[in-house]
Amino acid sequence: MTIPSLKVLGTLALYGADGERFYLPTRKAELLLVRLALAPGQTISRAKLANWFWPDADEARAAASLRKALSWLRTELPCGTILARRNEIWLARGALEVDALLFEAALDDDGDDALSRAAGFYRGDLLDGAVSVPGTFEDWLI
Repeated sequence: MTIPSLKVLGTLALYGADGERFYLPTRKAELLLVRLALAPGQTISRAKLANWFWPDADEARAAASLRKALSWLRTELPCGTILARRNEIWLARGALEVDALLFEAALDDDGDDALSRAAGFYRGDLLDGAVSVPGTFEDWLI
């Protein structure tokens, strides 16, 4: 079974299970997906995400913006990719193929071809060329 893939090494790109590139409606929706995808299965609070991506908005407006971004993600990605409880959100393990995670896994491998496999995933620095990354999110990336 083919799954969607997210390229975060180099220029950010998202591909459907059919291999066709597609785009999310906003940069923040893309970066929200990146945050969830770099730690699949790890829950993160809605309040923290809202604060990271909409730090200048009041709490209600930030929460509404987060709900809208999550709605876009759920519309564009297969059912069950984005999971949530009342106050937490996470990306289902194995729901997206993420180049940075594949790169790390190849580096951790002891096999003879590990380095060449890792090199195949590397297309540049993490989120290279990202026009703007919210401050707190950028701190998390570093």
